[in-house]
Amino acid sequence: MTLLRSLGLRSRHFGILALSGGGGKTTALFALAGELAARGARVLVTTTTRIRDPRTEGRRIDGFLEIPDPAGALPGDASGLPSSGGGAESGADAAGGKGPAGRGSVTVLCAGVEDGKLVGVDPGAFPDLDASGRWDAILAEADGAKMRPVKAPAPYEPVWPRGVSTVLGFLGLDCLDRPLDERVAHRPEILGPLVGLPPGGILELGHLLRLVRHREGLFRGAPKEARRILVLNKADLRPDLDPETLAAEAAAELAESGASPPSDGESPARIDRVLVCSLSDPDPARQVRAARAVSGDGVPAVY
Repeated sequence: MTLLRSLGLRSRHFGILALSGGGGKTTALFALAGELAARGARVLVTTTTRIRDPRTEGRRIDGFLEIPDPAGALPGDASGLPSSGGGAESGADAAGGKGPAGRGSVTVLCAGVEDGKLVGVDPGAFPDLDASGRWDAILAEADGAKMRPVKAPAPYEPVWPRGVSTVLGFLGLDCLDRPLDERVAHRPEILGPLVGLPPGGILELGHLLRLVRHREGLFRGAPKEARRILVLNKADLRPDLDPETLAAEAAAELAESGASPPSDGESPARIDRVLVCSLSDPDPARQVRAARAVSGDGVPAVY
């Protein structure tokens, strides 16, 4: 199953989607963008924090916009938007047209480039970007994890785009059965107290699910109305774990905790769906190994 299909999206235009956590956000960001573009969608990819410049990583993009104030640049003719040139592919309409061979397009937007990283867009600009009608989907990375499979957010994270309708929280399964330290976690000094694990303690699935449920954890500050999808990625690095069993166990525990009064800082906010993924798999159909609904989300829909 592809990542896009597993999300249960029922139309090409699905508004604003944001990703947080560790363990494969950027891979997922461009996988989703590419899959949507292959189906004819005009996709805008951006960040509210900072990400590596995709042009230096060989990402397939069709247009690149560097605009200090994206909201202020929207009024008027779309062709007037400044562009810094194409990425791996060029020639697409950077304001949201068709890419090569009639496919959709992937346009990257940032507020500048510093030290090889894209400077994030103001989260308040997203409603205007969405309302402009120039893009069918807007995908944004909402925090960083310094390449670690698991992280705890700082008090100012994640930086959710205003108007976000779907949020994906990422955890890398390669953190399981490893000691809690800076090699496996971003901000282990915050993560440990949140999940009840001392420094050097062994990370287990239960700790990860506490991070998911905690009001200061993976989905910290996410809008109540947004769909929340937990992505357990890097299943290929843990072949000893059965994806179906793992997804079922996580979904059952999250459903049970969601029906109980919160305790120890845990939040009653729902989680809608659990995915177990191997997003580095070159076969898109194998990137999602298992999907389970948690709170009335229904079954995955065919895109």
